[in-house]
Amino acid sequence: MDTGTVSSAGLIQQRPFVLFWFARLASTMGYQMLALTIGWQIYELTNSAFDLGLVGLIQFVPAVVLTLLIGHAADRYDRRLIVRAAQGVYALVAVMIAAALLTGGLGRNLLFAAVFMIGSARAFELPTAHALAPSLVPASLISRAVAAWTSANQTAIICGPALGGLVYALSPVLVGVICLFFSPARSHWSVWSVRKGRRPPANRRRLRR
Repeated sequence: MDTGTVSSAGLIQQRPFVLFWFARLASTMGYQMLALTIGWQIYELTNSAFDLGLVGLIQFVPAVVLTLLIGHAADRYDRRLIVRAAQGVYALVAVMIAAALLTGGLGRNLLFAAVFMIGSARAFELPTAHALAPSLVPASLISRAVAAWTSANQTAIICGPALGGLVYALSPVLVGVICLFFSPARSHWSVWSVRKGRRPPANRRRLRR
């Protein structure tokens, strides 16, 4: 397929990238909704701004501690599997929180553990997904893929908390159920439906948000 044909077809014709774009949108929305729920629950349980600040710190620590391991894993192993495993962790956390809310067993330590799990999964998912995305489109469409990828992320960052807040007002448990759908059901399937892409040139391996 020549460059002219690829350009006219556009990103919408690149099925692997379209599937991965939807996976990114669903996963990030689920993450944002979970983060909002955890923050509200921490503050309701402890009424402590310090504990709320700890949520951000705990999320940040894995990305620093696991930096070398994350880069090694993204370059050595099937990136689809890494992203899928990370999204599986989001699903597990959603189940944990929903079950704890239903049984009345939700506590500060459980929420901090959930935050650490999410932070660890996200530390692997983001750089791996960024490296995988450019390999799903022809070279002539990489710049357009970057723009589309960024739009998916920004849309999820805006819509995720808004939707999460509305649903949380109805029922915190319902947030967990919706996150369970967003994280594994849609994004899990979408990621695994993506064929293993080519490895892009070294200077294009990292796709920034």
